[in-house]
Amino acid sequence: MLLLSGSSQTSPFHCLSGKTTLLDAIAGYKTSGHLSGDIKVNGIAKDDGIWRSIAGYCEQVDLHNPSMTVIESLIFAARMRLR
Repeated sequence: MLLLSGSSQTSPFHCLSGKTTLLDAIAGYKTSGHLSGDIKVNGIAKDDGIWRSIAGYCEQVDLHNPSMTVIESLIFAARMRLR
C-alpha cells in the first residue's frame, strides 16, 4: 500500500481520522476497543504468523535518525525486525 486516504461524503476535505486505526488493525497492533470482521489479503484470510514474516509496520511514534535517508531508515528498520 502506497497511500491510504479518504474523504467524507459531506465534506470536500480529506478525512483526517480513522486511517491510523485501520492500519493498526490490519497490522495486528490494535489493543483497545472492539474489532469485528475478517481481514483478507488478496481475498485470502490473513494469517498473522505469515503476515509478520513478510510485512513491516512503522508506527507514527517511531523515532528515526534524522541523518538517514528514507531508504536507509527503511532498510535499518527491516533488518532490526528480521533479527
